[in-house]
Amino acid sequence: MALGNEIEFLEKEVSTLTDRRKKFHLVSDQVGGWANRVVSKLNTQLLFNEDGVKSSSSKNSLTSLFDSITNIVCDSLGDIIKHQSPNETEDISMAIAKDFLKDLENEEFFAKNFRVRPVSGMPGPSGGDDRQSEIQSRNNLASGEAVNGENDEDKVNKMMYMEMEEQRKRIKS
Repeated sequence: MALGNEIEFLEKEVSTLTDRRKKFHLVSDQVGGWANRVVSKLNTQLLFNEDGVKSSSSKNSLTSLFDSITNIVCDSLGDIIKHQSPNETEDISMAIAKDFLKDLENEEFFAKNFRVRPVSGMPGPSGGDDRQSEIQSRNNLASGEAVNGENDEDKVNKMMYMEMEEQRKRIKS
């Protein structure tokens, strides 16, 4: 009987690990695709290299892709700094600040970056509302607070699940 219980437990563990592996590969592919697009865009815009990154580079490791991004950005910034006088640096800083402020004036920017907590997440008059908003749950996970006695692995898994659900909702809309 104990052996049967142990087999059942191990089968559940294998199933859980298989699901986690699939999720890991999904996230890894998405981040790799994003990094490939960023490297390609940086190559064409900053280095004026029309070739960009070929599709075969999708086999590059994430580390090499992020190293490429870092190198391209650092080289471009180094060139900019090298070719500027101190007065030009202040002028460019002001131009960048103005560009940033334009983004803040955009309603789309606010809609994407500033969220209001839903009413359902607020405690009712009795103060005993057990429901939590997604934002509260994320804040709890991000701050390291234990939610119902969960360990760190459970928190990470819940965070990944919430991110995947958000992505699904965005894709559907």
